[in-house]
Amino acid sequence: MQTEWHGRIEIDRCSACGDLWFDRTELTTYVADKTPGFGTVSLGPPRRGPAGSDRLLTCPRCELPSLERYEWDGHRFSRCEHCSGVYLGGNALEEIIADVESRIEREKGCATPSEALFWLLFVAR
Repeated sequence: MQTEWHGRIEIDRCSACGDLWFDRTELTTYVADKTPGFGTVSLGPPRRGPAGSDRLLTCPRCELPSLERYEWDGHRFSRCEHCSGVYLGGNALEEIIADVESRIEREKGCATPSEALFWLLFVAR
């Protein structure tokens, strides 16, 4: 993993495949920094993804097989049940940001902070 700084956020990127690792609250902070109005968008709760395999991926921080698959509104990611870090593959980060921006535009004036707070607490717990 190579460290990259994006403003105040330190992101770890795999030098082989380009996948991203966000420590506990970094993903939420990154998306909030990139999308002003993030706290007002209506977000549904993430849910555990399909159990495609019983084998868990290894967390790059804990070095334990503890990455569980999750899905949020079609966006797939993995989250460590020990350190709450989030692993994103492929273009997932860009897709999440584009989706949040689209929701912000659609929902201007329709703030639902409680749902955004749920998302923040889920990622940051």
